[in-house]
Amino acid sequence: MKNLTLFSLLVLLSCTQQKKQEYVPPGPFTHLQDDQVRSILERAIDKAGGYGAWSSIKTIKYTKHNMLFLEDSTVEVDNIQRHEYVMQPEFRAKISWSQDGVDHLINYSSQGAEKLENGSKTSEDPSQTVMSAMYVLGMPFKLLDAGTYLKYLGQVTLANGKVADEIKATYSPEEHENHSTQDVWYYYFDSNDGSFYGAMVYHAPTYAFIENLEFHESTPVKFHAHRKSYRSDSVRNFKFLRAEFWYSDYVVE
Repeated sequence: MKNLTLFSLLVLLSCTQQKKQEYVPPGPFTHLQDDQVRSILERAIDKAGGYGAWSSIKTIKYTKHNMLFLEDSTVEVDNIQRHEYVMQPEFRAKISWSQDGVDHLINYSSQGAEKLENGSKTSEDPSQTVMSAMYVLGMPFKLLDAGTYLKYLGQVTLANGKVADEIKATYSPEEHENHSTQDVWYYYFDSNDGSFYGAMVYHAPTYAFIENLEFHESTPVKFHAHRKSYRSDSVRNFKFLRAEFWYSDYVVE
């Protein structure tokens, strides 16, 4: 009888331990199959402020100054946008700016998206604009989005002489609703501490290399402060400065 009671107790303890193991919630990196990719992103996201800090953000507001240049250095676009995002419990976005005497406003929510010009609704669907802005703002955290296919390509030397780990990211918007682009992206991180150096995107038929120059250190995670985008070739040789971006006035809650 004592042996039976002892056996029952051991079985109960074993079942309890199994249940505890079964209910351990998965971490944000557990879905990554490539060990090298997982190691690089763990380091990069920790360097950027940590996944916990990113996932706890409820609202983000900031100002973005955009300048686009033609190949002869002529200014094509120069505007200042105000971005406002509600991250949770339900994602919403508002982007506003003025250009050539026209006031632009984008509103986005789960109910739909609209773009207004001088207060009048246009036929344009601005969803891509919102998703692209959030994609850039949320790097490198957005690389953990469901369905993103990531592949480690090895170490490369960038134009500024820095040695970086290169990760290729591809997307399938026809299969995943959370994907907003079919562009192929390449991301570059410091091999030692995970610093986010920049990215290259292939938007057929051209390549662009985006260089991260400064980040804000006082925000919960490291958000962009200054970036430059260069028209480039497939091996990151710069052709000309295509765009420059400044980010300021962050309010994060």
